[in-house]
Amino acid sequence: MSQNSRDRHLAQEPDTRFPSTGYVGHYIQWGHKFKMTLNLIFRAGRFEGLGIDPVGTFEVKGTYDVDTGHVSFLKHYQGRHAVDYVGCAEVVDQGIWGTWTIGKVSDRGGWHIWPRRHGEAQARHEHENQSEPMSNVQPANPFSALVGNT
Repeated sequence: MSQNSRDRHLAQEPDTRFPSTGYVGHYIQWGHKFKMTLNLIFRAGRFEGLGIDPVGTFEVKGTYDVDTGHVSFLKHYQGRHAVDYVGCAEVVDQGIWGTWTIGKVSDRGGWHIWPRRHGEAQARHEHENQSEPMSNVQPANPFSALVGNT
């Protein structure tokens, strides 16, 4: 592999739909929104990172396609179960959203993450791990209709 090819492979993704940065967001389960924070690195069609939510700390590894905006990843809780995520990023600054499922369990729901904005303070860990009843939540994306249809 040439030095230029190696440099391109190691460079972070230039597509602004997939910035390598801190993310905030939520997943929806049992009619509640659960907040999560992540740090993700996107490069050459693959991404990985670490995060935390009410279940615990987790590792993320997945793939993305700049032509279609499609993403697919596995969220693995340390010493626990894994969750499959699929979704897309269609518009710059709108984040990435989609659906999640837990293996052969019929548990599934929606999710949405977006890059932490400049000046957006990281909420206290206790606040990040609180859930919010869906009756107080306005649908944020087209996948929100899946909530409650487990």
